[in-house]
Amino acid sequence: MDDLSEMTLERFRLWSMHALKVFLSHRNRSVNGTFDELSARAFCVWEENLPVNEKAEQAEQRLLDEYKRKLEVEGEVIPDPFALSSGWKGEGAGMSLWPSVYVTDIAKFLKCSTPNEVVHRLLNEYKQGKAYIYFENGWVKEVYLHTLNESGDKCVLKTKVTPSMSINSKQYDVWEVVRKNSTDQPGGELLSAYCSCTAGMHGTCNHVAGLLFRVEHAVKSGETSKAATSKLSQWNVPKAKPTKKPVKASEIVWRKGHYGKSAANVENEKKKHAMKKLFTPLNKKQVSFVQDPSQLRSDLYSVLKDDIGDSCFAKMFEKTKVTVQTISLPLTLIELAHSLKSSGDNITPELFFNKILYDRRDA
Repeated sequence: MDDLSEMTLERFRLWSMHALKVFLSHRNRSVNGTFDELSARAFCVWEENLPVNEKAEQAEQRLLDEYKRKLEVEGEVIPDPFALSSGWKGEGAGMSLWPSVYVTDIAKFLKCSTPNEVVHRLLNEYKQGKAYIYFENGWVKEVYLHTLNESGDKCVLKTKVTPSMSINSKQYDVWEVVRKNSTDQPGGELLSAYCSCTAGMHGTCNHVAGLLFRVEHAVKSGETSKAATSKLSQWNVPKAKPTKKPVKASEIVWRKGHYGKSAANVENEKKKHAMKKLFTPLNKKQVSFVQDPSQLRSDLYSVLKDDIGDSCFAKMFEKTKVTVQTISLPLTLIELAHSLKSSGDNITPELFFNKILYDRRDA
């Protein structure tokens, strides 16, 4: 950061978003907003000479220390994935180097201990089901791999994950340190993980699990062992920006998320949904009959005219003008007094009360 003795708005605008957020969070100010809003807020805070909140600074330091500990894996310090600017391989060039992540590795990552618990947590529990949906719906974007030290047994996988509840918000950054495949045995063991979401410091959020499910699906379907020329037609890389558009609820195929469900099953469900929308208990003659509204009204009138000849339906069909009966509502006391006074009648209490009597049956 710059020397804070002499600051201007223009100097704050040279800072990064992260630096502005750290500056504001240390002084108990909001870190939400655009870059222009944060820089202006930081300048106002500097002008007010607000002191640094020691608790906020200590909390920030604890998070930094915890993040550094995540980079210490099996006695080795892994380079910060966010600081590595070169050496990354996208899915086109790096998929063949992906470690063999299987469902057992994901189960171990989720702290499962028995096969029954694996099935229960992966297929039934909401948290893990949601993690698979992150991958299935394309919220997990292209996965990049960094081999780190060529002679080492660890690699880093990183990606961006779209927030499911706010798809236009900033995407979360996720990285995982995974054991590489070796000639003796497959890799896939998750050694450390981080996500920039609220719960990402624990490394067990749905976004981290969603990345594992994407890699596991590629391994399970044999994509990681295919030649680079045969991948593009089989494996789709999610687009960087969300492509979801609002649709009518009637056009959505509602189904429960299911781990490992094949594309063929999903397509069959869509066909079943379309067939349900087209289903009707009527035969062909009845369908053609109800598709002619004028004939339908005429037949209905011929059936009902003798029983409900005075109904609005019958009157409208006969094009008879429907007259609405009007009723006289009682006058207010003031209007009644003026009416009696102008009538010239001898006003007596009995006459007055007889005039204001009102029977609800008159309505």
